[in-house]
This record gives sequence, C-alpha cells and structure tokens, in this order.
Amino acid sequence: MFDIEAFLLKHQIQPYINRVKIFEFIMYNDHPSVDEIYKGVRKTNSRLSKMTVYNVLEVFMRAKIVRELRLNEKEARYDIRVEDHGHFKCKKCHKVFDFYVEMDSIKYELPFDCFVEKKDLFFYGICNKCLERRKNKAQTITKML
Repeated sequence: MFDIEAFLLKHQIQPYINRVKIFEFIMYNDHPSVDEIYKGVRKTNSRLSKMTVYNVLEVFMRAKIVRELRLNEKEARYDIRVEDHGHFKCKKCHKVFDFYVEMDSIKYELPFDCFVEKKDLFFYGICNKCLERRKNKAQTITKML
C-alpha cells in the first residue's frame, strides 16, 4: 500500500488531511478536474473549499508531484504521472488516457531561440469503449430494420 503521508513528507510537504485526501483522489481517479476533485473530496470533508483545492494543487505542482494538463483554454486536469508521456482524450466519454511516447524523438523546429520547459502531446478522438458502443448501437438498429 502506498503511504501518501510519507510521500508528501519526502517532498517537503506537510501531510495535512486535505493534502492527503486530494492526492489520494488524484491517485485513484485518472486526470480529474478541479471540480471533480472538489466534489469527490468534499464527500468526506464538507468543510473543504474550492480555493483549498486550488491552493493544494499549486503546492503539489511546485513540488513536481502533480502535473497540470491544459487540454484547452477552459479545461485543466491533474495527473500524478509527472514524467513525459502523451494523453488521449475521447470526444464521447471525455476520459483522458495516458500513452507512452518518446518525447525526445519528436522532431520539431521552434521559430526562434527559446528554452522548452515542458512538453505535452495530446491526441483527440474516440476511445475503444465508445467505438464499441457505437458499433453495437448500429448493429441493434440494423437488426430492428
């Protein structure tokens, strides 16, 4: 079993209850949004505020134990896998999946001299489960006709 309190202490973060619960929620819920974290943790802590969630996430990101994913201008998700990897977002169910990518092998040419701090690779499409549902629905309709 993973000891969240020891992990936070190892990263110089005091393991206050909200921090432990928020990290635990992210750990067991793939790529949650702030709203999902807030609603999920609030079930066991009715005094939790959304501002606390934002503040704790900021502490985690500064310590580099949580990574923020900006899927678009309005949507941020959070991931405990901080090493480089890609993300796939399903347009139907809106789930975000991790996938392996060798970031250093991607060829790119920046328009000017600059320093890259973070690399993100996002793919968008339809996941296997949603494709299967679509296929089953089409087969059901065909049988009805």
